[in-house]
Amino acid sequence: MIALHFYPGTGAGLRETTGLDAVADRENFLVAYPDGQNGGFNALICCGTRDDVGFLRSLTAHLVRTWRADPDRIYLTGISNGGDMSFRAAVEIDGVFAAIGVVSGGYSGPRTAPEDYVPEHPVSVITFIGGQDRYADVFTEGVRTWQRRLGCKPASGAPQAGAAGVTRTDARCADGSDVTVHTLPDMGHSWPGARGAGRPTRRPRRWPRRHRADLGLLRRPPAPDLTTAPPAGGRAAGQRRSSIRVLPSVFGLTRSRSRNSATPSS
Repeated sequence: MIALHFYPGTGAGLRETTGLDAVADRENFLVAYPDGQNGGFNALICCGTRDDVGFLRSLTAHLVRTWRADPDRIYLTGISNGGDMSFRAAVEIDGVFAAIGVVSGGYSGPRTAPEDYVPEHPVSVITFIGGQDRYADVFTEGVRTWQRRLGCKPASGAPQAGAAGVTRTDARCADGSDVTVHTLPDMGHSWPGARGAGRPTRRPRRWPRRHRADLGLLRRPPAPDLTTAPPAGGRAAGQRRSSIRVLPSVFGLTRSRSRNSATPSS
């Protein structure tokens, strides 16, 4: 899984917010936290000028080649600017991602205007929309547009129950992909159950409001050493599954390893 942060933010900030490391340890998968250049990703509306589509394509190839990630089970998740980038990558990086998980982000903006701006191969979507998010209507309309373009219909059978107080809808699309929407009536522009989120402390002026520091400035742990590849012999007995953090460079990728030198599942 590749997890994309909000703007302005870092992979370390998202790692601290979401607690995905613990999930990766429990479920035995690899999660990578790339840093967007200058705190953001060049997504559907903002927040940068770099070729982040090319960067994610190269990062995925790096994880498959170096960390032996299963190319059929590559997933992308993100919040806010990172969520928007997940939608863009799902469309523009063909045949790479099995599914995306979008939190407080949406399929909107000028790039999405063409009717054929959809994936050529199936990419399933799960998204979480806060009822108190000022952009909830934009996100909801974006999901509806996605489903209309892909010929999605409500899933047959009894609807699956969501968490208490959460509205869940499921749809199956003509290409075989699925779309699941969770609406959380009491959530704002945030990650469900986020850890360490505070009030915004600064608001840059150059970017659209939705991508400003709505989650506040989070406690950011020091970045781990990212200089070597995983050990050829695999994970030692009893060693915990862990995460890696990936720092983009101007010309490509820095080689990375996990803080525990654990190898990814295949």
